[in-house]
Amino acid sequence: MAKESSLSNISKTELAEQYAKMKNRQQKAAQTAKAEGEALIRDAITVGTGFGVGFVMGRKRQEGLEAAGLDATQEDIEKEIAKAQQIGGIDMDLAIGGGLAAVGLAKLGGKMSDTVRAAGIGALTSWASRTGHEKGMDGARESVEEQVALAAYSEEEDE
Repeated sequence: MAKESSLSNISKTELAEQYAKMKNRQQKAAQTAKAEGEALIRDAITVGTGFGVGFVMGRKRQEGLEAAGLDATQEDIEKEIAKAQQIGGIDMDLAIGGGLAAVGLAKLGGKMSDTVRAAGIGALTSWASRTGHEKGMDGARESVEEQVALAAYSEEEDE
């Protein structure tokens, strides 16, 4: 009964104000949920594009290996792989990623600009990961070569 009497004492103005506050909170919550959902989708597009571009680059690497042939030198193999993985002399993942990111940043994709940019960032991330991996392997290979040379030198001194 106490609630009924307190509700009946609220003026129409107070009721309208409370309703407006509640509706405003609901709209803010809906906007926040929408923004978070869109961000999650963009993140998924970034990761998915990174995977897809990495997959394509792996296939292109295999094409380069096959084009080089079994009797090719390491230098010839590397040239064929680079040729297979490039568009106009630029790494395919870098070219695609840079192009998509630029289109997205310039808002040339209209309402899809953020999505296009996310795909570009995914492709650029794939390029950065592949390039970093290759540089790391080069450094490891040089380290092993130095260790082998040092071991050979040490054996010569012992004799």
